[in-house]
Amino acid sequence: MPICLLSSRPLLSSACHPARDVHRVAKALPHGCSPKRTRRTATTAAALAPKREPESVASPSTHSRVLTTLHKTKSLLPRVLPSSSANAPTRISLELWEELLARAYDELCPSPEAKAKDSIRIVVYGCDDLSGARELVSALLEDPFASESQKELLHSRWRRPKDQKDAIVMQSTPSTQDDLKVLQVQSTWLQQFGLPVQLLELASPLTELSSRAEQSGVKDLILADIPVIVCNPASTPLPSLLSRTELPLDHPNAVLVLTTTTPSAELAARLRVSGRDLRILFVDPLRALSALRVLSSAPSSTRAIQQYQDDFGGSNVSSVTKAVAASVHAGVHGIPPTSVIDALHTQTVQAVVRDALAACGSVIKDAQGEVDSVRNEVSWRRGRMEETKAILGRQVFGGNGDGDEVVHALQQSQKDIQSVMDSLTWWKLPWRVDDVQEVLLTAVDRSWCTDLEYKLVFQAGRLASLQQSFTNSSNKLLDSFPSYSVFRSSLLRNNISQIASLPSFPLDAPAFLQPLHVRRQQLRFPTARLQTTAQHALLGIGGSVFSGMGIAWAGWAGQLGIFDMAMQLETAIGAGMLAAVAGVRWAVGRFERAKKKWWKDYDRIGQGLERDLRTTLDQTLNERVLIIPERTCSGLEDFAVKRKEEIEELKEEVAALERNLDETIPQ
Repeated sequence: MPICLLSSRPLLSSACHPARDVHRVAKALPHGCSPKRTRRTATTAAALAPKREPESVASPSTHSRVLTTLHKTKSLLPRVLPSSSANAPTRISLELWEELLARAYDELCPSPEAKAKDSIRIVVYGCDDLSGARELVSALLEDPFASESQKELLHSRWRRPKDQKDAIVMQSTPSTQDDLKVLQVQSTWLQQFGLPVQLLELASPLTELSSRAEQSGVKDLILADIPVIVCNPASTPLPSLLSRTELPLDHPNAVLVLTTTTPSAELAARLRVSGRDLRILFVDPLRALSALRVLSSAPSSTRAIQQYQDDFGGSNVSSVTKAVAASVHAGVHGIPPTSVIDALHTQTVQAVVRDALAACGSVIKDAQGEVDSVRNEVSWRRGRMEETKAILGRQVFGGNGDGDEVVHALQQSQKDIQSVMDSLTWWKLPWRVDDVQEVLLTAVDRSWCTDLEYKLVFQAGRLASLQQSFTNSSNKLLDSFPSYSVFRSSLLRNNISQIASLPSFPLDAPAFLQPLHVRRQQLRFPTARLQTTAQHALLGIGGSVFSGMGIAWAGWAGQLGIFDMAMQLETAIGAGMLAAVAGVRWAVGRFERAKKKWWKDYDRIGQGLERDLRTTLDQTLNERVLIIPERTCSGLEDFAVKRKEEIEELKEEVAALERNLDETIPQ
């Protein structure tokens, strides 16, 4: 008894091949076996496709509102998106989205010539070379009973390297232009929708193409009426696929095809949890091509027909056709074909505008994150500068920064100078009175805070190294911002460069040691005053001695009767000696008081030295070492405040445009 192979499953789904091919195969079956399903032509398939209400077709009011939102979005782009001339990424460049919106406007308001040649654009994009996109296109467009020349044309479409094709357009009608990228394919798949259809197949990203060609493919994909994205989960991780912003996964007609032999409902549910209402299909295009080859090799074989039905139906390629048909025929009952195409174009324009707003939102979000990052960086750098000040205070002054090093240096200098001062006794004044200043100044230059001076020279070298480190760190921070970032300011960099080029900016040891030298010079005045006092004391001693001798001589002369004197010789000698001793004692006391006053001046100058060193250290840090990072932080803070205000304003405008766009989409 003959077996009827077509009673349980149609030979060729109407979504894949026309009914006349089914009829042709049916003639090859044994007598009595005929398909039980009614023959479905392309027109019948279109009529039986899922329907929606005609209100979903874009009305004139919807058209005008979409057009208004498009113009507002285009005027917003220059205020948000960076230019590609500033090395901005292509996906957020101003030029890309301006071109896309300009082409979207042409779709909404086409010229009469363009409208006459208008068609539905189906774009197939493979995520990589192993995605199976080429096999899927071949399985959709190949007819099992087509001529060998047509099959060869279809299968060899990517085998002409001289063409340097980045995309191939396939259509059933002849092309009006001599374009190597346009193929006229005699495929019933393109004709079954009852509307002019173009299928654009993009080259995979791993193919060696120019960056311009890749950008062109991305633009075609974004402007597709029905984007079909083909992904092989084994070669392209799904998380990375969902994170690729250049893919129009939010398009209302987008179809995500996963080329796998085992469908997974759990995987599809996980993808839908990502927040996108995607049509996810599991297809095995290699199995479909194998089924087509089996049928082509033996079209009259019952076994080949059965294998074809099993493999082609199991490949689930027909689900892609059904998904495309659902988008094409949604709400077209009683609607002219031109209105259907316009409705699909309107949906595409809405998706492009939404993608442009999403790009703006992404840039604004990145800008907000950049502002927060800059504020955190500025706060960290200011904390580091304050920490540096505290650490340097302890390192320079010792201990807890209370001046231990200065006090110790002054005490050690006092011990060294004390021995020299003790050698300046009053009885040595007659032959050393003119050397007092020179001896003391030599001792001061040799002993006064010499150890402290060496340490300050060392600390000055560390400050110079620290200054260079902070300067390089500030320049590196400014260079870390993208060229299109507001924080990479030429004005701020010019200000920093001017500071660095000032003659007073380089840090040298003499500038840091200036207080030490000034205070050392201040000891010259009390030293000169001590020498003057020593000279006066020497004169006083000499005068007292000579006065005493004069009184004694006067007593002796009166005793000889040279002149009349009422004082006895002994009395005169005693009075003279008393006058001499009193004069010497007064002169010596004056010299010793002058020496004590010199030590008081020494202590006062030493105390002032600590204050001067601390002040000089603060000035050096603020005006030389930390001035560039401080100016950098202040400039970045000012930019951050202004940028935050701009971000809040732009966020409100983007949100308003998104609400306007949502109002144009029928519920």
